[in-house]
Amino acid sequence: MTVTYQLEHSIIEAAAPVEVGHKTGQFWFPTLHQIGTSTLICAVVRGDDTAQGQWPGELYVSEDAGLTWREDLTIESYGHASVRHDESTTLMMPYAFWPTSPGSKTDCIAPGTLLTKSSDGSLEAAARDIRFLGFPSLAPYHNDVLSLLHSGNLLRLADGSLLTTLYGELEGDQSNWLAFAAVSEDGSYTWCYRSTIADGDDASAASEGPNESAVQLLDNGDLLCVCRVSSNHDSYKSYSPDGGTTSSKPTCMEGMWSVQPRLARLGNGALVLTCGRPGIFLWLCTDGKGEKWEALNLGAHHNECTELEGHRFPDMFCSAESDGDPAISTTYTGIMPWKSDGLIVTYDRLANGWSSAPGSNGDFDRVFSVVLKISITDMESTP
Repeated sequence: MTVTYQLEHSIIEAAAPVEVGHKTGQFWFPTLHQIGTSTLICAVVRGDDTAQGQWPGELYVSEDAGLTWREDLTIESYGHASVRHDESTTLMMPYAFWPTSPGSKTDCIAPGTLLTKSSDGSLEAAARDIRFLGFPSLAPYHNDVLSLLHSGNLLRLADGSLLTTLYGELEGDQSNWLAFAAVSEDGSYTWCYRSTIADGDDASAASEGPNESAVQLLDNGDLLCVCRVSSNHDSYKSYSPDGGTTSSKPTCMEGMWSVQPRLARLGNGALVLTCGRPGIFLWLCTDGKGEKWEALNLGAHHNECTELEGHRFPDMFCSAESDGDPAISTTYTGIMPWKSDGLIVTYDRLANGWSSAPGSNGDFDRVFSVVLKISITDMESTP
């Protein structure tokens, strides 16, 4: 089953969602990764959403662009983002970090996960140290973990270096989060602080401050950064003309919200943003500047394609009126561009909110993927 959506500047052909997997306990926060040109990995958290150093996860593999999935490895250190090193290896970044040495508040280290696809198609995982260096003095987060968390995508710049975004809290001021940029010159193992993208003063109306973020390259070479500032609050965006060294003052993206923005640029030039809470949405931009966006309701599309009660989302969730009680989804998405006009998105449906499945919403937590084809009918221009 494929549903076609005609937007003002695009046509989106959305396949029926398929189940990646389901489990009792906790099975949530799916992220997408790629090995080589054809292997997709969906990583799913298998523990509580509480402050901790390493987040245990399970990996699911698709060899047919997200149409079918098989369970594969269990890993100790789940991550939100990764970078392909060659045709058989991909490095998954860690989420939380420890001081590189006792007492250090500016330099951090944590084990990432190097994923290798063997000749027989099986996956192997090995820990590899990842360092983030030269940050402003960071606050403590949990036990001996510092308040620096990584969830941003990895973007290759024109000079060959990699740029990513993180968020954290500074020593002596834990009232708001800040969003940071960092750069790697060695392929993602060592990262150096580049700048503070935004702080609490830039989103004073929001309770959290700038935190989870994503960044992409625009037509003119500038960088667009989209940032969460609070749950159930419109996202903010800023621009950088110099590879993240400086950033414009963030502005509100009215009507676009709220947690863990995932931002990608397709081969046909379209910018896509997935996020939500409440609801799960895809926003599409064809102006090359990140200024004008049109929306597709992924939660409503999900319900359009299934009648199974344990798979559907409540109407109040799809209409972005409520998360549900207990919450029906984390609304965290995974996103992966595919070929020139394809996109694969993952999301979860929870049985018992932030508690373990089973629950009032079903027997299992479930993760789904949906394959989309995005055709641009005209590339909108803005002055």
